[in-house]
Amino acid sequence: MGATETGKRIDYLRNKYGTISSKELNERINLRGETMKELNKLKDSGISKKKMGPAFAGVYDKQTGKYSYAINDYDGKLPDFHPLINAKYDKMPKEVIDSYTFTKGAGSHAEVIALNKALKANPDASLDNFILNVVRTGQSRVKSAGMMFPRCPHCAYLTDGSKIITEVPKNVK
Repeated sequence: MGATETGKRIDYLRNKYGTISSKELNERINLRGETMKELNKLKDSGISKKKMGPAFAGVYDKQTGKYSYAINDYDGKLPDFHPLINAKYDKMPKEVIDSYTFTKGAGSHAEVIALNKALKANPDASLDNFILNVVRTGQSRVKSAGMMFPRCPHCAYLTDGSKIITEVPKNVK
C-alpha cells in the first residue's frame, strides 16, 4: 500500500469512526496491555477454566488512572450495583432482557462487574469517564486469549455511556 493509498484509508477510517486523540490512543493501548497482564496472572493462579469463564474485562478510570478487572460471576450472582448501573438495570426494557438468554443473569458478566468496581472506587464519576476492554480468556483453540469479546445486549445496555475499545460502534457515521 503506497503513501497515497494509506492516506486515503486513514481518512476513510477517521471519517467513518471519528478521530482518537494521542492521549486516548495511549490509554487504550495501556488498558489492553494491563488487561492482558491481569488475565495472564489469573490464568497462572490455577483457577479452573470453568470458574474463569469465557470473558475477562478491564476498565480504566481516566480520572484516577486506576484499573479494575473482573470475570463473569460463576453463579450468576449480581454485585451490589453502583446507583448509575442500578438505575439502568431497573429500567432495562423487556426486549433487551428477552434478546439474550445465554447468560446466568443480566449484570453478571465481566464488563458490568468491572465497571461496577470502578464506579464504586470513584463514586462521583460519570460513565464516560471509563474505558472498557473485554477479551476472551482463551478457553477454545479457535477463540484464543486476548481476542475481542463483543458485549451481549444486556451488557451493552448496562455499560452504555462508557467507551468500549474491543468492538466497532454500531452507529457509525
